[in-house]
Amino acid sequence: MFGTMGMKRLRSSVKSDHKFMKVQKHLQHDPPPWGPTKEACERLASLYSAETRLQELITTTLTLGERNSPFVFTATGTTKSSKAIRSKEHRRRRRLEHFKGRRSTYSSLEKERRVDLRYSFEYLRLLVPETKILDKIPKIQILKKAALHCKHLQQTEQQLLKEKEKLKKQLEELEQLRLQCS
Repeated sequence: MFGTMGMKRLRSSVKSDHKFMKVQKHLQHDPPPWGPTKEACERLASLYSAETRLQELITTTLTLGERNSPFVFTATGTTKSSKAIRSKEHRRRRRLEHFKGRRSTYSSLEKERRVDLRYSFEYLRLLVPETKILDKIPKIQILKKAALHCKHLQQTEQQLLKEKEKLKKQLEELEQLRLQCS
């Protein structure tokens, strides 16, 4: 009448359920011509058994979840053992350790950068005459004094260039006088 797999599937779900028995009884007899076809009855029975299995699964999940079971029920109705969960936690832990390793690498690079910056400020302090004599001076003061010293050096350079031009002109005039006298 019906495939053995279909009947086994129906039997494997809840056998004691009253509605299931009615559907099974209905499938054993020919349906009246005005009623549903055999195929419709089969589909109805399989839908009902799937719904019943889903309700059982939800009940089992809630019950096992309360007991802290080593199994986890997924959305598809399958279970995952605690070993699979542990391996997932292990992967998560390894990623975290890798991240911490990258963080420590970044921290050591940042520490080197700060040390280099400190030595650069110390070198700049020694180059600027006004800060050279002071042992402890804030970095902002070192930068301000260095900027003032740079301006002073530029002004001095401009004055020296002007003086050089003036001396060059005097030298040319003296050369011309010497040539005229000779």
